[in-house]
Amino acid sequence: MQGFPIPPNEKERLRELRTLRFGEWDTRASLDDLCAVAARLLETPMALISLVDRDEVLFAGKTGLDADRVAREIAFCAHTIMTSEPLIIEDATSDPCFCHNPLVTESNIRSYLGIPLETAPGLRIGALCVLGHKPHAFAESELQTMTKLAGIAASLLKCYRATLDLNDQMARAIELQEQMLPSQARIDDIQAGCPLEVASCYQARDGVGGDIWGIEATGPQRLLLYVADFTGHGLAAALNTARFHSFRPYRGTAHGQARIDAAAVE
Repeated sequence: MQGFPIPPNEKERLRELRTLRFGEWDTRASLDDLCAVAARLLETPMALISLVDRDEVLFAGKTGLDADRVAREIAFCAHTIMTSEPLIIEDATSDPCFCHNPLVTESNIRSYLGIPLETAPGLRIGALCVLGHKPHAFAESELQTMTKLAGIAASLLKCYRATLDLNDQMARAIELQEQMLPSQARIDDIQAGCPLEVASCYQARDGVGGDIWGIEATGPQRLLLYVADFTGHGLAAALNTARFHSFRPYRGTAHGQARIDAAAVE
């Protein structure tokens, strides 16, 4: 057997696969558990959740084997992603497409049932599959069970992706919140014109929130130091802090200084 089939939307499919950021996952226990359920329900020794990459197939979840990946050239799942229909192989030794496959001739794989996983319309990034060392005539009920489990697997993959995206956004929000604090350059500039030393300690409670402090020079050797603590925590308080910070505590006018009180807001 040479080469492997390539879907017509391969470029878009691989781009979708990259958004899963598989290498950044902290744990795959739930995917392993799902594979264990699939293997038990269909009474097979092995089950996998595969991700078909450019040249290899990665196992995002597995039970019954030690390998973490296999070459795409010999992977059954490389064929499963070609259509939206299940790939059913009841006896690989009598299947002309797979009878010479090393997984059959060397690893003794005889049966395979794979359900393609779609995380976006028309983009099949892998498969949920069960494999056995004996021929297996898969019943319609088994096919339906695997289809439902594949839906769960696809949902879990999308949840992992959403969690990573949310973590990225939260990290950026924390970075922006910290940027609202007085910079060291700003503090040094204030200290140069005022005979005092400014020291501070800022520790966010949990992620983003409504706590902030600032310092402004309002005149020769005159400073305004303000602290804001919005009621509540999380994104709502952080948004209020951002709105508050968009106003300077003091701003110049043609007749001197117009004051904006930096009162606590609740």
